Amino acid sequence: RGKPAPIDAQAHLVSLNLETAAAAIYHEDRPITRSCARQATKRYAMRFLIARHQRLCLLWLLILGLNPAQTAAAGTNRWTGLGPEGGIISALAIDPVTPAILYAGTYGSGVFKTTTSGATWNASNTGLTNLEVSALAVDPVTPATVYAGTTGGVFKSTDGGATWSAASLGLTNIRVMELAIDPATPTTLYAGTASGVFRSASGGAIWSACNIGMPRTSVYSLVLGPAGRLLAGLGVGGVFAGQGCTWANLVGADFDLTSFYALAIDSLTPTTVYAGTSDRGVI
Repeated sequence: RGKPAPIDAQAHLVSLNLETAAAAIYHEDRPITRSCARQATKRYAMRFLIARHQRLCLLWLLILGLNPAQTAAAGTNRWTGLGPEGGIISALAIDPVTPAILYAGTYGSGVFKTTTSGATWNASNTGLTNLEVSALAVDPVTPATVYAGTTGGVFKSTDGGATWSAASLGLTNIRVMELAIDPATPTTLYAGTASGVFRSASGGAIWSACNIGMPRTSVYSLVLGPAGRLLAGLGVGGVFAGQGCTWANLVGADFDLTSFYALAIDSLTPTTVYAGTSDRGVI
């Protein structure tokens, strides 16, 4: 075959041929063969990876040095990850008396509790037989009483989440999506389910349907306003206002196909209501 033709190293430094480029780096302007190029490529690749690893380590150490571990701090347009590592966080509830106590409901890992404003978390699932939590509510007068709405009904804790017991008697649909406590009478609470609203006047001991004038559909949001006026956001059918268990639709037919996932009432002007929707943003 004859002697292999020399390769101009400088001309191939910008070539897409990795073998030639690597060989050129290690062999400078000397004539090289393809076998020699392959060996040089291996050496170059190994040295490149080692050097890259060293640079990344130095960069990481520099970042750690410039940004030491800090506790979470609230601020304008500033958010800090707090955990817990429990999967999807689907519900939050703050102790109204001791705000450093916070409960987080997860979809699959149950309830987590912090007593340090989120610095540390602990699972609080003893007795909680369904870990798909979609709603949490804390009694405003007796904050050690906590309710959890799950895909398997309502659970109640009277010791700050340390233990739970089922509280679903009377619920004909146990897929609970939302909970609301009447602040004036905390033993009265409402549950939004996949088939309407249920009401308990006994702290969850027994429930009954509360749907007069409302379609039997999924209730995604519940919020209590002044004088016990309750608002319910439906998956289909709009927003309903209820006094007791009698309801009236607040929106027109234009919103029949819109899902209302969140509701908020202006505390200074309670006649002003905001709704987070599936297809129209905030209205």
